[in-house]
Amino acid sequence: MRRSDDLNEATRRIGLLVAASLQFTVATFLYLRGGVPLNRDVVVLITLCYAMAFWLTISAFVPSGRWRDWLVAAAMLYALLASFYVGVRIVTPGYTNDSLALLHVGSERLLRGQNPYHLSWEEIAPELNERFGLPRELLTSRTSGDPIEHPVAYPGLALMLTAPFLAAGMRDLRWVLFGAEVAAWLLLYARAPRVLRSVVWIPMILEVNIFLLYAQGGITEWLWVPAMLICARYLETGRNGAAAAALGTAAAIKQVPWLAAPFAAVWIWNTAGPSARQKIGATAQFAGVALSTFMIWNLPFMVWDTRAWWLGVIEPMVSPMIPFGSGLSLFTQAGLLRMPREFFLVVQSAVFVAAVVTYHVFFPRLRYAMWAFIPVVFWFGFRSLHNYIVSWIPLILWGFLVSWTDRGIRAEPRTKLRPAVATAAAAVAAIIIAVVVFARLSFAGGLDLRVVNVRDELAIGAPTAVTLELTNNTPRVAEPRFWISWGPFSFLWMAEGPQRLDPGVRARYTIRPQGPAGLPPTTESPRRGANAVNRPNGFVVRVNDASSSIFTVSPPLAPPVATPPIRNPRFHFWMRGNGDPSRPIPIHWSDQSWAVGHDRSSLKRSEWDAMHALRLEVVQDGRTVPTAHGEWVTSALHQRIAFPRCGLSIVARPSFEPKFVGPWPAAALTLQVLDGEHAIWVVLGQSKAKAAAILPNGTRLVMLNAPPHHWSRHTVGLEGLYADAGWPIPQHITLKIAVTAHASVPGSYGADIREIEAIRKDDC
Repeated sequence: MRRSDDLNEATRRIGLLVAASLQFTVATFLYLRGGVPLNRDVVVLITLCYAMAFWLTISAFVPSGRWRDWLVAAAMLYALLASFYVGVRIVTPGYTNDSLALLHVGSERLLRGQNPYHLSWEEIAPELNERFGLPRELLTSRTSGDPIEHPVAYPGLALMLTAPFLAAGMRDLRWVLFGAEVAAWLLLYARAPRVLRSVVWIPMILEVNIFLLYAQGGITEWLWVPAMLICARYLETGRNGAAAAALGTAAAIKQVPWLAAPFAAVWIWNTAGPSARQKIGATAQFAGVALSTFMIWNLPFMVWDTRAWWLGVIEPMVSPMIPFGSGLSLFTQAGLLRMPREFFLVVQSAVFVAAVVTYHVFFPRLRYAMWAFIPVVFWFGFRSLHNYIVSWIPLILWGFLVSWTDRGIRAEPRTKLRPAVATAAAAVAAIIIAVVVFARLSFAGGLDLRVVNVRDELAIGAPTAVTLELTNNTPRVAEPRFWISWGPFSFLWMAEGPQRLDPGVRARYTIRPQGPAGLPPTTESPRRGANAVNRPNGFVVRVNDASSSIFTVSPPLAPPVATPPIRNPRFHFWMRGNGDPSRPIPIHWSDQSWAVGHDRSSLKRSEWDAMHALRLEVVQDGRTVPTAHGEWVTSALHQRIAFPRCGLSIVARPSFEPKFVGPWPAAALTLQVLDGEHAIWVVLGQSKAKAAAILPNGTRLVMLNAPPHHWSRHTVGLEGLYADAGWPIPQHITLKIAVTAHASVPGSYGADIREIEAIRKDDC
């Protein structure tokens, strides 16, 4: 007995030390990612982390006390709260995927009295981009390259759960996910025997995705987990009706819990009673209650429009999506196997049936391992997302806690049914072999891909065009779709070439990205100076047939791409700046705008004759504000570049004539060159001011005749200007494009910039 007590005490003390280690880890995360100088509340959070860590460490050496279990629980929940708060407010201030964003928009439509299942992508895609910063490339796509047909692809209870929080004024539904996660943690804590309460959290905190990252990014799995834990609790206590209602509730939130239904039915069958009549009656009653509960939650949407609801709910199962996830389909994604979607469907179904049969056959020994079978089934799917797999960890942990306290299961006899299991395994193997043979015969050869070249056509510093040859070696007409991937996600690229490729035909295609999200990442070379280059980390081209699951992948591509003198010089690609989707900026440029008081500053994309352009605008109200920039309003972008010895070329269209107060340009479109010691301002516009002047602060002022409301091209010879001023040529400069206005000249001012480029050596 003494030895048992010592073991229990050691377990509790280990739990205290684990909780202390977690506090240290969270404190480091908050320190590195929390922006301490700008967010003073994070200082308090970090201090509390260390205080808890020290207290927990010291408590591990103090004799046992019941209060220590609650101390560990409070410390774990605080670590979760602090990490989540900083993650949501600072690290990732917006949704990072379309899962929660679609649920958010659908719930808003429900509050307005509109049927969320009637939403179309044409209506919702711009809203996802503008409000949540989710570009088209990040939306869940089908093999055709189009988004899934029905954006709201959840059962109705998910909408009914989140809509009240939006109605109450909540603007970030990730806090609902956080609440569901806390509820699950508390349910596990309440169920755990006292000896395990200090360590029950360890499996969950080790899986950092379910601990923090998934809810922080907007993955919705936590919504259904508490209901499934309640189902497990009622199954454990024999309250089958309540368990069925909980299962139906979880299934009414998301489709993932649906796979638990057959395993729960096996539980009911094997625990109902000795006679077949009792087993059939109990199982049928359980299924009826679960199905009725599911239907009740979804009944309002079914009455509203049964067809729209049904098509939305089954969308994830029937839509021809691209292969995705870290399960068996990873071999197809990597180009190691050319297995169609049908292959994975049959294999997953066979594994599912085998898992249910195995659980039934070995129920006396595997009674509490019910939840451990389900992640295995998901691993074999065509879309084996990691969140589908690890979201079952809380349920698996629950099964372990129940088995720990159920002493009776240790006396269960061994089940000798190896021939039945061998037969089931042989059947599964036969199905897999048949499908493999079918796939090899039906899709022999597949699509053969040869990459011709990779180019940076838009001077981004990353590949923006890939030319390739594609041969259709299948017996059917192919409709190729092209994707770029350098990690788990694939991005659809637009293609120039035949839309349909007949059997045996070879064709050439040139593919280009739709937006900045699809650009392969680059890594800055450790070399500095004018010769510094960017090199892609590597990427692959993936090609699939729009009407089937044929899939092929190129070898890894990592050609060197020289850094352009000015990156994104024609403002092709834009992204949200500083976490604000309402103010996008061109990539590789930095926003240096400011406006105080009632002044306004804006920069945006514009189009002229199908050409990209940058629009800079300011509104000066004529009043000053007692701040550093209180007299000025500015709309500006800047980029650090190597000194362009051959000069600069700029194409501009100012919408106003520059205004001066003395020698100073009080309202002007300027091209500014700054090297840290000296400055040159090039004013573009028609004015009677001197063509060249020196301002009182030493800035060189240069006038270029740019007529208002007309496009004009200008060149600026910086080397000559530096020579005239007697300045040494710097290695790097900061190039700044700005529209500014002083309080002495109130009004609205704007200008368009089509391009700004460094003149090539061949042209100077």
